[in-house]
Amino acid sequence: MATDDLVSLTTGFLRDLATGRIEEALAVVDEGIYYENVGLPSVRGKRKFTRAMHMLNGKFVHFDAEILNAAADGNVVLNERIDLLSLGPLRIRF
Repeated sequence: MATDDLVSLTTGFLRDLATGRIEEALAVVDEGIYYENVGLPSVRGKRKFTRAMHMLNGKFVHFDAEILNAAADGNVVLNERIDLLSLGPLRIRF
């Protein structure tokens, strides 16, 4: 896959998650995914990852991301972003 395609893929994935299009985001996830996000438990496998993503976009918790920059080198993509977690009325940006 070309570098531009990888940047589009990861940026689209984050935008789908941020707008609540969970199933669309999960459509591009490999069964062998290993997901690590600082401060959260690591998740291995699409089934567990799917559960985690639904938890980040549930009734009381919502994930959003403001993408500042995206770049790729080979098959590695870096998304510089600001994440936003809403927990009821509490909004945390990091």
